[in-house]
Amino acid sequence: MKKEPWLGDALDVIFNHHERVAGDGYPRGIKGEEIPLSARIFAIVDVFDALTSDRPYREACKLEKALEMMKEGSGTHFDAGLLEIFFRIAPELYRDIAHLDKDVLEQLLKEKVDDYFIYC
Repeated sequence: MKKEPWLGDALDVIFNHHERVAGDGYPRGIKGEEIPLSARIFAIVDVFDALTSDRPYREACKLEKALEMMKEGSGTHFDAGLLEIFFRIAPELYRDIAHLDKDVLEQLLKEKVDDYFIYC
């Protein structure tokens, strides 16, 4: 993969978020802390989003069911320590934003992005 300087650390997430801590992920089959921290975090939130969002082929899972399903992957699919931290903060965050409509969520996201990026 060609490194694009403007992507910076985002490449770690893009390239590695399908790796699994047990080493049976892809594309390289790396494991544990060989997987960049940002990719291990994104793997958790990506699966959570997939489980708690409506998809054309199924309805969203309830919060409790999603967390239960993810717990099964602790230490194999997901970094167990990071997943434990996620479980402590996810329920409150989910309750705060899950009911908001798309326009409000987009505005909140824009505000967060504006906090961290300088536009040219």
